[in-house]
Amino acid sequence: AHAAGCPGTLAACSVVPTTDVTVDSLALLARYRINDNMSVLGGLNRYEVSNGKVQTASGYYIVSGDEMAPIAGAAYENKEIALRVELILQTETDVALNATSSLSPLVTTTAVTGAKMVIPQTLTLNFQSGIAEDTLLFGSVHKADWKTAQISIPANAGNGPTPAVGSDFANRTAYSIGIGRKLSDSISVLGSYATEGGGG
Repeated sequence: AHAAGCPGTLAACSVVPTTDVTVDSLALLARYRINDNMSVLGGLNRYEVSNGKVQTASGYYIVSGDEMAPIAGAAYENKEIALRVELILQTETDVALNATSSLSPLVTTTAVTGAKMVIPQTLTLNFQSGIAEDTLLFGSVHKADWKTAQISIPANAGNGPTPAVGSDFANRTAYSIGIGRKLSDSISVLGSYATEGGGG
């Protein structure tokens, strides 16, 4: 039997949406020390998607693209108590995607114009502080505004046609906290706990 809009057998089409999209990032950061306590950070984060694949019941999509996102931050340090507090902001950045689509992986894809992915704005707070002799408290809070950072691929009128598809990510916040303890000059131990809220 043939499924509507699917070439060949039903096995050629995905009933459950699947995706294999890896986003690699490489950040280059520089720090300028204002004084013994204060410093500022800045740099760029390069994001790259290479041959990411998305398959749904009604189409097959391949996406690639890359873009730079600026990073800025500031840090406060007090070495006497091993205190360091660091705040880093990365701005929301659009990534234009080279996209192609077809009805299934068995059919040659054709180009789609206007596809894009949005890298979310992120805010990260890292901290550490000595709380007793040879004992360090550390942790972080990482907030990503995914609600306004979606992936969208327009419909392709040719070779199918295939419909428009898009993501539905939700904002996420991750927390971590831990304690480290120096036992000797050569041995230290630590324990930490992390949790992440949100969905999508």
